[in-house]
Amino acid sequence: MNYTQKESNLDIWNEKKKKLAKNAMINPKRFVPGQRSVYWVNFGENIGFELSDQVKDEKMHMGVVLSKGKINGRGTSIVAPITSGPCRRNMKILDYHLLLEKAKYDFLNKDCVIKLDQMRCVSTERIGRKKGFIDDDDWQKIEKKVKKIFRMYC
Repeated sequence: MNYTQKESNLDIWNEKKKKLAKNAMINPKRFVPGQRSVYWVNFGENIGFELSDQVKDEKMHMGVVLSKGKINGRGTSIVAPITSGPCRRNMKILDYHLLLEKAKYDFLNKDCVIKLDQMRCVSTERIGRKKGFIDDDDWQKIEKKVKKIFRMYC
């Protein structure tokens, strides 16, 4: 992608962000996303190696909610994006990624990874339709990887 394309995508994303912000002020969402739940999340157009959506095509990524109820009930949630990129490109799955296999999760249409290194706090206005739920085994792996990222060893 060249700078002109990036600039165009950022302009499109800024208009979408304005609409999300206006909606949040006029008619804020009153739902509390559940921890371990997977939703469509509007990550938008980002910079550098951050995960971006395809803003022109209005395509979003899935994300898993990492934060618990009290945090999620205040209008924001901590989420980690889910992408098939590393699997499609036969890339090594990194230590801070978690592989989700299509065979295990019926809401996936291909193998994907949770990119825990790109977790972020987002407004619940960016969170869309629920797709599924992370099972106990994978959730324990997520917890261990998050602790490792922050060097919070037990």
